[in-house]
Amino acid sequence: MENKEEKIVEEKIEYKNRETGKVLTNPIDISYYKTLQNDLIIENSLLGHFDKLGKYVIEKNFLVELVKTKKYVVDRIENKYVIVEPYTDGEFKLTLVIEDLKAEDKKIATLRFIEFCEKPEGEQEILKTIVATYKDDADSFFIKKAFKVFNIVEKSELGDEIDEEVMLAILQRLKLIKGLKKNRIAMYDFISSGFVDEILAILRANPSKFSEYVLRKYGEGLLLLKDKISKDNYYILVKNMLVSILKSAIHQQKDENVSNLLNNAFKKYLSKYSEMHEELIAAPKEAIKKKQDAPKTQVKSGGSSGGGKKKKAGKAKVVAKKAVKKGSAKSGEVYYFDNSKKQQFNNYKENQSSEKKSLQDKNIAKTKTKENKLENIYSLIDKISSSVLVATQVSIKQSEKNIEINFKKTIGDKGFEM
Repeated sequence: MENKEEKIVEEKIEYKNRETGKVLTNPIDISYYKTLQNDLIIENSLLGHFDKLGKYVIEKNFLVELVKTKKYVVDRIENKYVIVEPYTDGEFKLTLVIEDLKAEDKKIATLRFIEFCEKPEGEQEILKTIVATYKDDADSFFIKKAFKVFNIVEKSELGDEIDEEVMLAILQRLKLIKGLKKNRIAMYDFISSGFVDEILAILRANPSKFSEYVLRKYGEGLLLLKDKISKDNYYILVKNMLVSILKSAIHQQKDENVSNLLNNAFKKYLSKYSEMHEELIAAPKEAIKKKQDAPKTQVKSGGSSGGGKKKKAGKAKVVAKKAVKKGSAKSGEVYYFDNSKKQQFNNYKENQSSEKKSLQDKNIAKTKTKENKLENIYSLIDKISSSVLVATQVSIKQSEKNIEINFKKTIGDKGFEM
C-alpha cells in the first residue's frame, strides 16, 4: 500500500490598498490597514464597508430601505436629479440619472447614494454607491414611473413625521456608529499612546540609519501637529504619523531582530484595537439581554401605567425585532457592525483589565504632559538627532557605507509591505 504525500497549499491572503493600489499580502499589514478603514467608517458614519478588493459596498438590506423611504428632488441638472431623503437627525443625499438606451428603445434610471468621507490627512472622498436601477419603455411616462418606483414625492407630501420603521436597520447602524465614535475616543487615544511609546523605545534601543531617519522625521512631524496637542485624539494622530514614516522608510530596515520587535508591537496594538471594539459593541447587547431577562411582572407594570401609547410602542418594538432579524448582516463580516434596537455604551468600562481601569489617571497625566510637550519639542528633535547620530556612527560597521539599498526588496512575513 503506497503512502501518498498530501501537499498542503497555504492560501495566499491578499488585500488591496485603495489609496496606493498596491496589493497587501502580509497579515500584519492587512490587519493594520483594516483598522484605518474601520476608522473611516466610524468617523464618517458610513453605511457600507470596504472589501478585500478595495471596493466600497453597502449591504442589500440598507439599499432596500433607501429605496422604500420617501424622498424629494431639490435640484435638476439636465438628466440628473439631486435628491434628499430626510431622517430623524438629518438627511441623506442621492442622485437619480436618466439615460437613453436607443438601441432597445428603452430608458434606464439609476439611483445612487452619496456619502462624503473625510480622511485624516484632510482630503475628502465622495463615495457613490448604486442603490438600484429601473429600466422601462422610453415613453413620456418613464419619469413618473421611475419616481414612483423609487418613492420620490413632492416635499409637501412628506409632512412633519418620519416613518422610522421603513429605515430601521439604517437608523440602528447610525446609532451604533455614533456610540462607538463617542465612547471609543479616550480608550483609542490611550492605546495609540502606548503603541507610539513602544515603537519609539525600539528605535532608540536599536540605533541605525533607519531608526535615525524615523526618529528625526517623527520629531519634525510633532511640530506639524503642535496645534492638535490639546485634542482628545492627539495620540491617534501621532500614531498615524509615526506609522506613515515607518512605511516610507521600511526599505532601509535590515535588522531581523528589529523587524520582529516592530511586528510584535503591531500585533499587540492590533489585539488591543480589536478588543476595544468588541467590548464596545458587546455592551449594548448585554444591556438588551438583561432587559429581556427581566421579570415579566415588571413589564406588565410598565405597560399598565402607560395606557394606549405604551401598547403602541410595544407593537412597534415587535415589528422592529422582526425587521432586524430579517435584514441582519452575514456573520463574520469584519467591518459590518451588528444592528440592535437600544444602543447603550455606558457599561463598556465594566470588567476591564487593570490596564484599562487606569485610563482616567493616565488621561489626567497625559493632559499635564501635553501642556509641557510643546515647549520640549524643539529640544527633543535636537537630542534625538544628535544622540542617534552618535550611536549610529559607533555601532554601524564601515562596510555598511557601501551597501546599495534595494528598494524592490521586502521583508515578507517579517516586515511591513504597506
